[in-house]
Formats: sequence, structure tokens, C-alpha cells
Amino acid sequence: LNRKLSALFATTLILMIYWAESPNVLLAQTPYETSIKGQVINLTPNGAGVDSVKILIHQQDRSGVTTTISETRTDVTGRFHFDDVKYTLDSSYGISTTYQNAIYVLDIGPLIDIDEALILNVYDSSNDDSTLSTSLASVFLSKVDDSESTISALEVINIVNTSHHTFVPGSEVMSFLRFSLPPNTVNLQVQTLLPGAEFIQVDKGFALLASVPPGKHEIMYSYNFRFSGSETIFIKSLRYGADVLRIL
Repeated sequence: LNRKLSALFATTLILMIYWAESPNVLLAQTPYETSIKGQVINLTPNGAGVDSVKILIHQQDRSGVTTTISETRTDVTGRFHFDDVKYTLDSSYGISTTYQNAIYVLDIGPLIDIDEALILNVYDSSNDDSTLSTSLASVFLSKVDDSESTISALEVINIVNTSHHTFVPGSEVMSFLRFSLPPNTVNLQVQTLLPGAEFIQVDKGFALLASVPPGKHEIMYSYNFRFSGSETIFIKSLRYGADVLRIL
């Protein structure tokens, strides 16, 4: 009898917890509808027009999966409008566009009724990387592993685009953003908030396949490089220079 009462109590407790939590779950998953309006503005002086530019709405769920849920195009003034956009409270949202081969993203976050128009800034594109420079380059040599004969390193680069154009790399590797690495580098990992960025390892370093809009952008990468004997030489090449170089 005691076992039956205990089982009944446990089952009742589970049901009570379920009904107590289920309204929040239903609230988070219930689809709502809203409208979104905004405008694409080209900040390049005397820049190209922004009519008929495709605008996408992205949804990212709690697991990190991103999907496109709607799209539209701008009118002759760059304005756009979405009607009846379905959303849930447990997802985050954003809009994006590809303008002159450069990706631009505006994060909205959780989607609620938006009263004000969204502004998505774009720029004319350029393949000229002479406008790129480095305001700060930091190199952290963090660990020496004698058993593996490797040294662990972390680098943080602040790339600055001082022009009124977005740098867009060409089709050749030499036109990509390039960063040097020591010989015999392994376990390279690259992180940046530049939209759509991908990287490939090339001779003497790696290349970043990304466009760089005006402003300052952080690029962080870690790696291990091998050594032999009791000492090694670390050579650092800075393609875009550096106002400040910091080594720890």
C-alpha cells in the first residue's frame, strides 16, 4: 500500500509540475504575427541606388539553427515592408541583404511589435585593400607542450577600414584578407563577427573570405605550432601593419 501511495504521489507531483510549466512552454511556442518595416541606406557618398534590393528575415531557434522565414525587395527609395511575420518568443531574429557582393546583417533579437522602422546601412564595394590597416595586434604565447613539441598561441587583430567603401575580396587568393602563421601550424581556429566569413589555410598563413565594411572589426584566431630542440624562432609578418603590437 505504501508503495502504491508513493507511486501515486510521484505521478501526481509530475503532473503538477507539468501543468505548472506547460503554460510557459506553450507561450514560448505559440506563433504570433507582426509587421516589420525599414529602409536600406547607402552611406557611401554619391553611392549607387538601393532599389529592388532583396531583404531576408532570419530566425534562430534555441538550438542555434538559423532559417530564412521571409523575403521581400526594396522600393525605389530603399524602403521595405513585411506583413504577417510569424514569430515565437523563444527565437531571435534578424534581417540581411547582399549588396554589391557584400553581406550586411542587422540583429533584431526577440521579435516583438516593432513600431520604429529598421535601418540597414550598406556601402558601395571596392577591391582595394590599401584602405585596410591594423590598429592593434595582440599575440599571446600561452603554453609549451614538451611532450607534443608544440606551442599554443592566440592572436587578436583589430582590422580597420578607413574608407567609405566595403572591401570585397576578388576571386584570387592573393586578394583575400591574409594573415601569417608560423611553419608547421596545426589546429587553426578562427572567430570573427564579419558576416559570412570563412577561412582557408594557405602558404605561410591563412586567408579569410569575408568582406570588410568601414569601421573596426576584431578577428581572433588560435593555433599550435611545432618546434624542435630547446628553442625556436617566432617570425610575425603583419600584412596590414600595426599601430600597436602587443606580445605576451
